[in-house]
Amino acid sequence: NITNRAMSKETSKSLLSTLSQRLFAKMRFDNAERNLHKILGLANLVFLGVSCSLGGAAYSIVGKAAQEAGPSILFSFVIVGLLCFFTCFPYAEFATKIHSSGFAYSYIYQSCGEFIAYLTGHSLHLTNLMAAAISARCWASYIAGSLLIFDVTVPTWIYDFEIFDIHVCLLGGLIVIIFGVLMLMGIEDSATANNIISILNICFVLFAVISGTFFIDSSN
Repeated sequence: NITNRAMSKETSKSLLSTLSQRLFAKMRFDNAERNLHKILGLANLVFLGVSCSLGGAAYSIVGKAAQEAGPSILFSFVIVGLLCFFTCFPYAEFATKIHSSGFAYSYIYQSCGEFIAYLTGHSLHLTNLMAAAISARCWASYIAGSLLIFDVTVPTWIYDFEIFDIHVCLLGGLIVIIFGVLMLMGIEDSATANNIISILNICFVLFAVISGTFFIDSSN
C-alpha cells in the first residue's frame, strides 16, 4: 500500500508538472513553415495602421464623447493619441525580436506561455467581434441618413427593429457579411479595399478638420 501510494503521488506530480509545462511553455517560431507568405507591402501596412486608427469608433463615439466632454474633447483625443503612440513601442519591439506571424498571440506565447496566449487570443477575438458589431451598426445608421439627402427613405425595420426587447440591425448584418466575403476573397483583394477605404477616411477627417476650423468658438 505504501508503495502504491508513493507511485500514485509521483504520477500525480508528473501529470501536474507536464500540465504546467504545457500551459506555460514558451515556444520559438523559427520554423519558416509556420510563417505566412509576405504579400503586403509598406503602403498596405501603413494603410492597415490608418484603418485601425480611423475605424468605425472614430465616427461612432465622437458624438457621445463630445456630449460628455464638451469643448474639452480636444484634450481627450490628445490623451488617447499619446496612449496609442506609446502602445506602438512594445509592439515594434516585439516585431523586431520575434519574426513570425500570429500578432499578439505569438508574442504572448513566447513571453508568458501557451495558456496566457490562449486567453489573449480569445480576448482579441471578442474585442474584434464587438468592434465589428458596433461599426456595422453605425455604418447602417450613416447609410440610412445619407440616403435622405437623395430623398430616399429607408424603412426603419431594415436598420433598427425590436424583437424580444433586443434591437436588431439587418443592414448592419448585411454589411458584416459583405466584408466577410471580401476577406475570404484573399488578402490582396481585402488589402486593396482597405486602402481605398483608408484614403476615403483620411479625406473625410481632413474635410471635417479644415471645415471645422471656421466654426471655432474662442470663448470655449
